[in-house]
Amino acid sequence: TTDTVCGTCTKGSASAGDMRNCTLCDVKVGEYAAPGSGYCSVCPQHAVFDDILDRCDCFDTFTRGDDNKCTCPAGMTLDGEECVLCEKAKFKINLGVESCELCEDLLKGSITEKEGSTTNSSCICPAGTFDNLKKEDRRCEIVDEGVSEIVEGMTLESLSLELGFWRTDKNSLDIRQCPVEPACVGGNSTDGYCRDGHEGPYCDVCRNGYTRDAFRLCQSCGESAVSVFVSLAVITVCLAIVFYARRLAKNNIRENKGLIKRLKNGAKILFSACQIVVSLPAVVPDVIFPETFEQFVGALQVFNLDLSQIFAIGCFTGGLFNFYYQVLLTSLLVIVALAALYLMGRGRVEEIREQYSNAALALTYLTLPTISTMAFRLWPCDNFDNEKTYLKADYSIDCNGASRPYFVAYYIFLILFFPVGVSSLYSLLLWRNKANITKPIQAREEDHKLMAIGFLFDAYKPKYWFWELVETVRRLLMTGVLCILTKDSFV
Repeated sequence: TTDTVCGTCTKGSASAGDMRNCTLCDVKVGEYAAPGSGYCSVCPQHAVFDDILDRCDCFDTFTRGDDNKCTCPAGMTLDGEECVLCEKAKFKINLGVESCELCEDLLKGSITEKEGSTTNSSCICPAGTFDNLKKEDRRCEIVDEGVSEIVEGMTLESLSLELGFWRTDKNSLDIRQCPVEPACVGGNSTDGYCRDGHEGPYCDVCRNGYTRDAFRLCQSCGESAVSVFVSLAVITVCLAIVFYARRLAKNNIRENKGLIKRLKNGAKILFSACQIVVSLPAVVPDVIFPETFEQFVGALQVFNLDLSQIFAIGCFTGGLFNFYYQVLLTSLLVIVALAALYLMGRGRVEEIREQYSNAALALTYLTLPTISTMAFRLWPCDNFDNEKTYLKADYSIDCNGASRPYFVAYYIFLILFFPVGVSSLYSLLLWRNKANITKPIQAREEDHKLMAIGFLFDAYKPKYWFWELVETVRRLLMTGVLCILTKDSFV
């Protein structure tokens, strides 16, 4: 017999006996052997022997599990002899060769941002939809108007609103367009929907230290000081013009009678037009005006005869001066002034009484649109999905508040006194004096008793004795009545 040759097989080969019979291990199937091994060992599934590390190592796409076996990591699944990333809209949380789970089974309509997602939280709604977060029937729903259509992964609580939109809280689906678009900056935080200085429903309430301008934007009280200065300048100019006209009238009443009449009627028309223009931001807040027009309207706020806005009273009251007090201040001042004019003219000679009567009629003419607009705005309230109801004219006022019934009663009084009462007074005075008003112009101008109400007809030809009523209705329609119409009423 042949003698056995003792020795050691080299690394990667093995023999059960004679070293001359050492056989190379088949590395293709994962076999390996240490020096002097009597047999070839096999690496676990999905592993290969690493000569450098001198151990079995998992294939490139695999990892070792807790049982020391090679398996697919989270976010990957087995495809043949390799692990591949889970497709979009799929995820896998644990190690293993199991299939990836569908996001659709967790959140209907959802996707993932990328392949290889490892958590169920990776399942998000695509752009243009949001997760409704319902326990039953959880799904991605299409966003409504006012919600961004380019943001992925939105939930009900993190809806990203566009500029000019607002909602009550993070669980609300009632997305509303703001009456003052620049006040609502949008975003995905209910605490950050509002422009600086704004808060409350629709971001339409001014914070302390801010006051509202003509376009319902909240300005810091420092900036408002400039507007007050401009208003005072306009008032000064207007008073100077009136003083000059009266002086001219007294000194040259006969020579300049025609000129004075034209100036007076021109001023009346100009004032009426300015009142309509400056009221537009309040009666049609949904309309966006050019910046230059906004500056123009801001400078003309004196014609609106709203003292609280002209003098930025909100800056001196710590935010306590709301729309209710604004209406009270403006309307009571006018009512007191009318009463004072009546008392001062009572018992005077006819010429003096005529001047007071004309002054009273002029005051009603000047203040009718402002107070009528305020009166109409005391009524409309806005209901929200959080069961809150606020006054549209001032969203800091709760329409269910204890003071509401008193101001509803005052609203009725103002409507009866100003839009109805003043218009009826004009009608009565014109009708009772129709015969004299329709006389030739020269004849009626010589009637001093008639000219006590000349403010109502002096600008019109005799046959148009009633035209001041038409003008009054037009002014009311373009100011007070417009503010109670909703934006859907406009074509």
